[in-house]
Amino acid sequence: MLVATISLLVAIPLSISRTVLFQIVLSLVFMLIISGRNPKIIIRVFTALIVGFFLLLMLNNFSFFKTASYVFMERFTSANETEGGLEGVFIDRFLGGMYGAVTNDKFEFWGEGVGMGTNAGAKILTGDNSKFLIAEGEWGRVIGEMGLVLGIIVILIRGGVVLELFRKAWDSIRMNNTLPWMLLSFGMIIILQGPWAQPTTLGFGILIGGLIYASIEKDH
Repeated sequence: MLVATISLLVAIPLSISRTVLFQIVLSLVFMLIISGRNPKIIIRVFTALIVGFFLLLMLNNFSFFKTASYVFMERFTSANETEGGLEGVFIDRFLGGMYGAVTNDKFEFWGEGVGMGTNAGAKILTGDNSKFLIAEGEWGRVIGEMGLVLGIIVILIRGGVVLELFRKAWDSIRMNNTLPWMLLSFGMIIILQGPWAQPTTLGFGILIGGLIYASIEKDH
């Protein structure tokens, strides 16, 4: 587990993905929330972070890692400027493009049609799948395809599933079963606003949701 944790920390700059960093931080927050019940968790977390920190310093002496770190930081800077700073990142990324879909007066109230927001739909309709015809974010795609009414209903259903899992996972902590809680730390995002138009992501969303349900004690 220690080696896997260190490897994960090292992979952050090499992945050049802001989503990976956000997900790891979110899982760490979930772990710290329940650490009061088991102080050993805090010791293990800080031990892994300290070892990972010194390992990052050592790896920074190698050119391949230094280049990856520089590109990662540059991507943060350029993306924040392009998306309008933290406000733009929050509105567009966290809300899954829902804000843009609701405020976009070019979309039909009853939707543009299911499948139009996918890469396959764009390829069939325009012959080019390099651009999103509706929205890049999942919630924006759902509302753009299904319309405001059905789109909001689908989003509320997915949100309801996450809230149910959140409540059951929290109750499981009282039975010293922390597995559902930690699985939820990264599973909630893909269930709530994962891009389900892509079959692989849809499969992983169903898989992690099933694993969370299976890990919850039945007699809580």
